[in-house]
Amino acid sequence: MNKTVSTFDRLMNDEDFKEKFEEGYEDFLISETICEAMNEMNLSVRQLAEKAHVSKTTIMNLRTGDAQKISVRKLNAILSILNYKLSMEKMSHLKGLNKETERGLDPTAWLAKEREGWD
Repeated sequence: MNKTVSTFDRLMNDEDFKEKFEEGYEDFLISETICEAMNEMNLSVRQLAEKAHVSKTTIMNLRTGDAQKISVRKLNAILSILNYKLSMEKMSHLKGLNKETERGLDPTAWLAKEREGWD
């Protein structure tokens, strides 16, 4: 029996597409989470900005996924008002990093090597 492969699954098999998708997905996820939480709490951009002590522009940029630079402090303040918290998760494709650093390879060099697809 042939299994039908979705367009998304087919595209995710392309390493270039997958990398670009994953880079943009995090911005999209933050944007959607903030928009949804603001809607649930009936908070306007102005109200959230005032409560988090940030500019309205900062909130608007996060909502549109256009926040290129924001401090962790500001992001945490915004998320806290929305009853969220920032957390970190080790990425599975970086599992080899610990082995490489134990062998004396600089983590930055290892990441560059991984991104270029070197062996």
